Amino acid sequence: MCIRDSSLRRLATIGDFDTVSGEVTAGAGVTLSSLQQHIREGGWAFGVDLASRDSATIGGMVATNAGGIRVIRYGAMRRQVLGFEAVLADGGIVRRMPGLVKDNTGYDLGQLLAGSEGTLAILTAVRVRLVPQLERRTVALLGVRELAGALEVVAAVRGELPSLEAAEALADRDTLAPVFNRRAPDWATSSSGLGTATLPSSKTVCPSRSSRPCSPA
Repeated sequence: MCIRDSSLRRLATIGDFDTVSGEVTAGAGVTLSSLQQHIREGGWAFGVDLASRDSATIGGMVATNAGGIRVIRYGAMRRQVLGFEAVLADGGIVRRMPGLVKDNTGYDLGQLLAGSEGTLAILTAVRVRLVPQLERRTVALLGVRELAGALEVVAAVRGELPSLEAAEALADRDTLAPVFNRRAPDWATSSSGLGTATLPSSKTVCPSRSSRPCSPA
């Protein structure tokens, strides 16, 4: 089965939006920015956010189990999936849209499809959980002398602030100097070492199942 990306992008319909339980059904081609805009009017937000929100699609995000910039608090896409609709290789359709957060019946196939990258089925629609929209956010920039100190700060903040969404480490030139100044081993720079490979200037291409004579490429 071969499905072009453009055909999946046409599945851009946003379905049932439950503003009480915080759930919404989205086609595989719905972009993250479109979903965010749609649910924002109801006072909800989506746990996973990406810099590529204008082009990233919900189906693709589930298929790759995208994490995004707020994975510390909300987890990756696998944690957002409540239901799904998918097409199997033989054309069969599997649909499971229970709409229940506490659903302990049978196998959790949605969790299996998350991160499968289309090897098991092609996602066509997904029902995802939402999170309450925050009224405001606070950003803090802290300076520490070493990476170990940064990790200690993050651990302490997570213990005091369960609402922490993201933590980024920025290194200055002095911190990265040991990496840039590190001398590469001889085998990595040697023309005959393990780190290099010598390719022939031309090769002979013999297509299989073909009666045509082989010719240099």
